[in-house]
Amino acid sequence: MTSTPLLIAFPIQESDGPKSIEVARSWGLSLRAPVCLFVNQPSLKLRSLLTESGLEHVDLGLGKHVNRYNSSMTATTQWDPWGFKSGPNRDFFRILDYCSHLGAGWTLLAEPDLIPAEYDLKDRVSSLLHQFPGKWVIGSQTTKLALNKLDRRLHDHINGAAFYNTAAQDFSRFRKRVWIPSLISLIKNFPFFAYDCANASGIWGLLSPRLRSEWNSCSEKFIATPQMINQSNIWITENDRDQLILSLRRNWGISLHVKVESGIL
Repeated sequence: MTSTPLLIAFPIQESDGPKSIEVARSWGLSLRAPVCLFVNQPSLKLRSLLTESGLEHVDLGLGKHVNRYNSSMTATTQWDPWGFKSGPNRDFFRILDYCSHLGAGWTLLAEPDLIPAEYDLKDRVSSLLHQFPGKWVIGSQTTKLALNKLDRRLHDHINGAAFYNTAAQDFSRFRKRVWIPSLISLIKNFPFFAYDCANASGIWGLLSPRLRSEWNSCSEKFIATPQMINQSNIWITENDRDQLILSLRRNWGISLHVKVESGIL
């Protein structure tokens, strides 16, 4: 894959392989950008689906014992320094590093429940990225309804489904020197912690003075835009989803991150 101004990175789980592949393809068509699928030790069936898709794919190689996602705060499971969500926590940093090495200017880290607001988003995404030169992360704003179900300390966090400036070398250094040590430190006391929650200003007080200072000094590099809406921590009806999409379309929106009760997007 040659260098590109925008790349779509899409983690694929074994259980929802076909669905994820089609959502990833729809994002590629909508943004007219290349797609790279990321998997961990896929089965022969999933490997066959990946090959048939014609999309670039990369095996990150995590074993099943560490490629896990457990959202329970009281889970009883084998300890791992990357926590109960050791799969996505590890994959996040490795995916961004891989995209940096590919020469991607910006990378959209997408998920199966991230919905494009329109079929064609290339122009509005290009405009958004050019609007914030030098920023590291451009992500979604969380709705008031979703904030009511979220720990107050996480209210200003930017969900992981976002645009990342993978061409910025200072951002690469920040991930290694600040973001990873912050996450590992938080997981020692909160094993259910997820990588994207570390960018919430409300939890920086739990970090060492050096890490807290680094986050504060770089906070302006993280932008939440009303063109991207996050409500992924609560379940909604299909009708509510459709209303949110219509609202986004009226406001030149880009994406909606939601979980729908029927499970059908």
